[in-house]
Amino acid sequence: MGDKKFDDTRMSGLWLRFEALLAEGQTARDIGFHSIDGDVSRFLARYKVGWAFRGVELSGFTPTTTHTYSALLRLFLVWSAFESYCKVAGLTKSGGGLSHDRVRTFVETTSTLALPPEGADCRALREFLFEQTTNSTLRKRLLVDSEWHPYDLCQALRHSFVHGPLTAHAGGTKPAGLRADAEILSSWLLSLMAEGFAGILEGPV
Repeated sequence: MGDKKFDDTRMSGLWLRFEALLAEGQTARDIGFHSIDGDVSRFLARYKVGWAFRGVELSGFTPTTTHTYSALLRLFLVWSAFESYCKVAGLTKSGGGLSHDRVRTFVETTSTLALPPEGADCRALREFLFEQTTNSTLRKRLLVDSEWHPYDLCQALRHSFVHGPLTAHAGGTKPAGLRADAEILSSWLLSLMAEGFAGILEGPV
């Protein structure tokens, strides 16, 4: 895979370390991953795309709307990388798909991100996402949580944008607020994956 070095210095360094271990004769499973070497390479490819994505050009749209769609598209790409990470890190169910209990345990032991206080725009967005979510498992988690977990908010945004009616102006939300949420969550997921990748390479403390 080309262009292994990229501007995300930490992840680039971790990848070089992973390759050095492979060169010594170890496999991804020997190192601590739950998948084959190629799956780890595919994870990095998706991570790099999500990290490097800087936006789209939309003719006839205002800059604010364009920036909001760019943020949502980046979150979609980063979430795709996160799903790939969960596979190589053993955070999926035996039949495929994310194991939400395992993912949340991983998140809670790796990250301390607190979502911003719920203002009117934030409440409007979350009410819209809950009403429009067709994924029954996700709806149950959103209903149980009095305060939304960042992981749940990521999945709800991605699900509604890709499969549902979420647009830059949906549900009475302001594009700037939606953009800010998506940007914060993309950065958080990228950091989370880098921490998790480093933890696997370094092994138990």
